[in-house]
Amino acid sequence: MHAGLRLPAQFQPYSGNSIISDLFTAINYEIAEAIKGKDLYAQYSGWDYLGKVWWDEATEYWCAEIWKNYEYVCSHMTPTLPELRTEIMQTHGER
Repeated sequence: MHAGLRLPAQFQPYSGNSIISDLFTAINYEIAEAIKGKDLYAQYSGWDYLGKVWWDEATEYWCAEIWKNYEYVCSHMTPTLPELRTEIMQTHGER
């Protein structure tokens, strides 16, 4: 679902690969475990957009900010990473 939730200011980038990649249609669950419950976010690599993905403890949802051309577009939140990926791809384009 679209959400007004934004990435908390104290969150830091996870140093590693993307948590979700549209190129490989893959979700990296090792990264998900590494950032869940911590003040970290991981990259989402889309075709013509980027995302910042984090776990929100208060809602117990996976959240993502979507960015295009260095500008914030919107946020999404879903209970699972596969649902998050599907929603973002349906909303922002699939190639």
